[in-house]
Parts: sequence; C-alpha cells; structure tokens
Amino acid sequence: QCAEALSIAPTVLRSTYTTAAWQDATLNSAESAMGGALDAGTLTGFAHSLDPYFGGVYPATKTVVDSAGNPVEMPVAPFQYLNSHDHSHLICFAGATGDGPLPWGNRNNFYMLQPFAIALYTAQGVPMLWEGEEFADNYELPQSGAARINLRRDVNWEYFYDGAGVPLIRLYRILGQLRAASPALRSRESYFYYQQSLQGNSIVAYQRHAPATATAAEQYAMVLLNFSGNPGTITIPFPKAGIWTEKINAGVSPMTLNVASDGASLTVSVPSWYGYVFLL
Repeated sequence: QCAEALSIAPTVLRSTYTTAAWQDATLNSAESAMGGALDAGTLTGFAHSLDPYFGGVYPATKTVVDSAGNPVEMPVAPFQYLNSHDHSHLICFAGATGDGPLPWGNRNNFYMLQPFAIALYTAQGVPMLWEGEEFADNYELPQSGAARINLRRDVNWEYFYDGAGVPLIRLYRILGQLRAASPALRSRESYFYYQQSLQGNSIVAYQRHAPATATAAEQYAMVLLNFSGNPGTITIPFPKAGIWTEKINAGVSPMTLNVASDGASLTVSVPSWYGYVFLL
C-alpha cells in the first residue's frame, strides 16, 4: 500500500498502516544535478537521498498489530524514483531539442542518465521505473496550463531499438537482475563515503551491506558513480578483504579488485557518466 503524500511521507510511514510512500527528494536532487548543478553540495544531497534512513528521516519499520492483536514490526520504505507522471523526463534537464510542439529533451544526452540509473537500483527504498525511462523517452511536461493536463505522452516504443535506447535498455536489465540477485543491494544498510567522495571531481562512493542470515552469507557492495564528462579516480577503503568483482560490465569487460586486508584502501578509475558496482 503506497501513499502519494509528498510533503508528509515520513509521517505517513510512522503513523499509518501504509507500507510505502511517494517522496520527491531523490527526483529533485537528480533534476538539479542533471540541470548542471554538479557542485559538491548538490551531489552530496543526492547521495544522502539514496539512504532515506540517514539521520532518522524515515523509519525502517512500524509497530502494528496482527489479526490476533499481537504487536509486530512491519517493514516500511519510501519509493525511490528519477521520473514521475508529474515531471518532465530527467533527460530534459540535460538539454533540449527543437523537435515537436515542445522542446523535448535531447536524447543524444542519454549517456548522462547512466550514473543516475545505477544509483536508483543500488539505493535503499523501493525503486520505481517510470514508463519510457529505460530507453530515454523525452517528454517535456509544461509547468501549468491546459497542455500540462491534455498533452498525450504515448510511449515511443521505437526508441527501444535506437542508438540511445539500446545501451540504456542493456543497463537497466543488468541492474534489475543485479538487485534481485544481491541481498546487499536490497538491504537496510548503507554508508556514504563523504570524506573520499567529491575530492576535486564528481565521483560519489557508497557501501551497501547485508548481514549473514540462516540461509544467506554476508554480502557487501561498493558503488562508485561519476557524474561528469571526465573520467576520474577515487581512493576508498574496502570493508572486507577478498576478491571484489565488478558486476555491471562483467559480461564484456571483467574487472576484479584484490583487497589484501579489511579496510585496505584502493584507488579506482571510474569512466565518465558511468559507474561500477563491486560485490564481495
């Protein structure tokens, strides 16, 4: 059960039986960053939005009673999304083209969507994929007036097969499968490497962790995202020793990192407008 209560989403999850809630924090931060505000403050805000439990903003559970009247802890989580029906597609904030009755987003900028997509599927919360997002649909939604209500936004299925759509479809398929298969990426534990991130570049790093259970081993994930047109490096401590495997490009360009001891730091080069997910 998901409430659309944007201004009071944390309160809804604390005080009602609702299990999820819409919230625009991640979307707003993504729009600001895509619009050119790639400063440390905006990207730090975006990184924090990927962890809705940071600072106790959102609860992880809500105490309710079952049918027998016994108190139980019900998991709750906010929706996480980069696009929605109330907003222009994210790519519109990266630049427009003159085609069509409105200045549609320029799909030649599809590559700029890639680090945001990786962030969406490695964030805490419930990821939502808005229609056409996965192949760079590019509708501009007017802020007001009849066009905002009456504009038809049919899905452009032909974009599924073109030069902008194919690489994004590939990325979203990998990310969906990766999240489904990786307990760390679905867990309630996250840590933003705020001291190591954004040091003279636009690279953000965070850790995801799933403790061991009776049926699954402990798992760590390290996520590295580059929000700029230049490749760059970041030096970060990896929490556990072992062979870490990069999963997004594993099928075409295998990459592993050998971490000699718990907490050892390694320097990793991250391509422009892209990212890595390392698993142990």
